[in-house]
Amino acid sequence: MDWSPDATPRYVMKYKNAGIEHSLLVRFARGTPMLDGVSDAQTKLAAFFEDLVGLLCEDLVALSAVWIPQDTNISVPAGIPTLTAGDQALADFSAMDKITHLTFLARSTGGSKTSIKVFGVQLTMDDPTDIAGQANFRIEAGESAGVDAAILVLQGSPFRAVDNTALSWKNYVDVKVNDFWLKQVRSGGITGG
Repeated sequence: MDWSPDATPRYVMKYKNAGIEHSLLVRFARGTPMLDGVSDAQTKLAAFFEDLVGLLCEDLVALSAVWIPQDTNISVPAGIPTLTAGDQALADFSAMDKITHLTFLARSTGGSKTSIKVFGVQLTMDDPTDIAGQANFRIEAGESAGVDAAILVLQGSPFRAVDNTALSWKNYVDVKVNDFWLKQVRSGGITGG
C-alpha cells in the first residue's frame, strides 16, 4: 500500500558536521502529541549522536528543528537536542570524510523501508585495519562499539515508518560516499580541512 509522506508526525533536525549542514527526519506514530514527540526525538537523537562521537567532527551541532503534525506539511519550530561535539578535528577531515555517510537501515512490521543517514564520518576506506576498510563498505555488528550502541538507541526508540508501524533496525550500517556531495567536491565546492 502507498502511504502519503505526511501520514505520520515528523521531527526534522538540521545539524552541522564537518562544516556542512544536513537534515535528519524521524517519524512518530499517528496521534503522538508534539510535546511527547519532540522530547523523545531530542533524547534519542542526543544519545544516538553521542554514541558516534568517535567518528564525527568537533563542530557537530544541532542547528534547528521543526515538528510537522500528521496529515499536513505545516511545520512548527521545535526544541533541538544538545549534541556532544565529535572527537575528530575539522582540520583532519578530508573532502572524502566530509561526504562519507553511515546509513542505518530498518524495515517496518508493515514492510516499509526506512533509513537514517549520518554525514561527515571519518573512516579510512583503504585501510584494512579500519572498520570501513573491510572491503564490504559495511560496519557489521561487533566491529564498532559506537555504531552498535547507536543501533541499540534506534532499536529502543519510538520512531516509526511512513506506514505508521514499528521499525526493526538492521544490526549493521552501510558506508557510502554521497553522490550529490561528491559532485560538490569535484567542482571545488567542498575541500578538506
